[in-house]
Amino acid sequence: MSGSSRGKLVARLATLAAVALVGHATDTVYACQICYPFPRKSLADHLIEGATVVLAREDPQRAFHFRAIEVLKGAAPEAPIDLFLDGATRRVLKAHPDRSVVLASDEDGAWRRAATMDATLLSLVRDVLRRAPEWPRHPTARYDYFAKLFGHEHPVVRDLAHLELARAPYSYLRKFGRGAPRKRILAALRDPRHMDWWALNILLLAQSGDARDKQRIRDAMHSAEYFGTTLQLGAWATAFIEIEGEKAIELLESRYFRGSRSAEELVEVVAALSVHGNGGHTQLRDRIVKGYGVLLTRHPELAPKFVGDLLAWRRWEMGEAVRLAAERCAKSLPRDALGKLRWFAAMAERGRRASAPR
Repeated sequence: MSGSSRGKLVARLATLAAVALVGHATDTVYACQICYPFPRKSLADHLIEGATVVLAREDPQRAFHFRAIEVLKGAAPEAPIDLFLDGATRRVLKAHPDRSVVLASDEDGAWRRAATMDATLLSLVRDVLRRAPEWPRHPTARYDYFAKLFGHEHPVVRDLAHLELARAPYSYLRKFGRGAPRKRILAALRDPRHMDWWALNILLLAQSGDARDKQRIRDAMHSAEYFGTTLQLGAWATAFIEIEGEKAIELLESRYFRGSRSAEELVEVVAALSVHGNGGHTQLRDRIVKGYGVLLTRHPELAPKFVGDLLAWRRWEMGEAVRLAAERCAKSLPRDALGKLRWFAAMAERGRRASAPR
């Protein structure tokens, strides 16, 4: 086999291996690990995934149970809906005869409540069901739709848009953030009730271009470092790299990777580097890989957290360092994690041999 053929073969193997290790070697994966909040499923998910979607109110023949009054998707249910109608929702429906509840069932006929409808939400539900079949054919169409609803005055619509955008690739969020409503972002970051949802707003804040926002990010990173906090550390670190570039990576490496930090803190910083290496400041991959090298030496047990990046980027020069990390952690890492490291080391050795001059 010629050197060129060997190189192509290794490249194909590397691609397959990367998919196996990291799921999908795209920045969608890396956006989610930073800013996707709970609940994991949105109203739109229930509408799209449901085999049957109906509007329902209380069944006059069965108190505290639902009866479909309109079918929005699929076939009309043949059997009575086996889903409890709680007292609070029952009172809302009695007080508002124009309102209903959206229910969705899976292929097995199990029903799930999606949301209580008012006029605004019902219009949105109908629109989502109408548009959704086209979304798989257009990679950003779903994000584009919900981006227009970001910061909506209706709280349910606002939360839905947040959940949907939090899944977007970081490359998409960078573009969206430049025109996102800054006042809404700042208001959200001042609300401690939604602290678990801050991450998306932090990433968008880094795109504002406002000097005050850049200083907020620097101050937040300084505070996180000083107090050793992990709350939204991944998001703040991602934003820090966004505004400071290589300087930020150098500081994070010095203060976290070379310092005495908890594993939880280190994992958050690794996530930030991964986001940028895959869909942000990709021109800094060499510097990011250098930081990963420090971790391989000082914290080899964290290697499974970023070996997927090394494989996706075909950084074969890190093969020996990964192999040594696997040896050092052979007794402490789970079998599957150890297998990932050994797999990468083997792929790196093949890559090194294929690219060696003949």
